[in-house]
Amino acid sequence: MDPAGSGVFEARLGGIVRWITIGTCLLLLAVMAAGILKAGNDFLLVWAMYVVPVGMLVFGTAFRTTGYALEGNGVYVLRPVGRKRIATRGAEALADDDAFRGAWRLFGNGGFFGVTGWFRTRKYGTCRAWVTDLSSLVVLRSDGRTALVSPLDRERFVQALGGTRPLSPGPSPARGEGRKAAPR
Repeated sequence: MDPAGSGVFEARLGGIVRWITIGTCLLLLAVMAAGILKAGNDFLLVWAMYVVPVGMLVFGTAFRTTGYALEGNGVYVLRPVGRKRIATRGAEALADDDAFRGAWRLFGNGGFFGVTGWFRTRKYGTCRAWVTDLSSLVVLRSDGRTALVSPLDRERFVQALGGTRPLSPGPSPARGEGRKAAPR
């Protein structure tokens, strides 16, 4: 890593994400095997039992998170099909193992090659996630947005972003926040 703090940080499938990925791949392969035995010449059945599972495997593999990069003025998620900027280089960063505790998935993927999408967490409100290992979470806050990532060497990742520091207050997920009190 150069003195400017740029670098690539590996991501790996860890814990429950690894098991969900293995289980889902086995299920998709089982659907395809059943298709060999049952599909025959039925076009719709062939489509459902071959094309859909293969498409899911190809799409899941192509868009899985393989790592994170700090380059120029941004933090990027690395994927086989390219990279996506998720935060500015001046993002606040904090290693937090409990960031996903009590999270609700609003839209996204719950474990097939990673936990990705939009989530609502107790501590950080609505955030975007590109997580492959729930035991290596880092919270990034930049431009009023919150992102969750899971670099393999999270201490070095946080240090490269300027060290662990408390995050500025964000949107509170408390019930009723932002509502006006009813007149009495």
